[in-house]
Amino acid sequence: AEYSGVSDATVIRFCKRLGFVGFYQMKLQLSHDFGMRKRPDGSGGTGTATDVLYGISQAIGGLSQTLDADLIMKCVDAINRSEIVYVVGSGHSRVLANDIVFRLSRFGLRTMGGSYTEMDIEAVTRGTDKDALICVSHSGETKRTIQALNIASIRGMATIAITDSLKNPLAQSADLA
Repeated sequence: AEYSGVSDATVIRFCKRLGFVGFYQMKLQLSHDFGMRKRPDGSGGTGTATDVLYGISQAIGGLSQTLDADLIMKCVDAINRSEIVYVVGSGHSRVLANDIVFRLSRFGLRTMGGSYTEMDIEAVTRGTDKDALICVSHSGETKRTIQALNIASIRGMATIAITDSLKNPLAQSADLA
């Protein structure tokens, strides 16, 4: 929607018109279809483990071109300065939130979250200006995740958004996105 200059609803209607349940299903089908195409080295995409690994390596290569190293270091600094790092994600994003909690805990950081969004929001209400909040939302429009970010901002916490676009409400409201 962002790239074509139309609303999210228009994109969803377009996907439905093509016979998909919604954008996510169309995206999965396109991903599958592209995975079946030939790779630059001339070998075919047959869905084998090699093809899957090739696709993952291409995705990682693409990330390296879009990530901003200075922004990542600001996020690292905000996390390291925090007494407690709260992590909130809802739906499918909760899986990533859980992984973030696990990995930060392994680094010895005090973390909370990654469980039920309502419980995570309740925990954020006890946060202070010495803490940080990481919000995970692919769409950046999940109401409960935005609610957690708003509470964290009021509490004076550093806020970090992990999302798909810098133009969605979550990214626009976070200190770092």
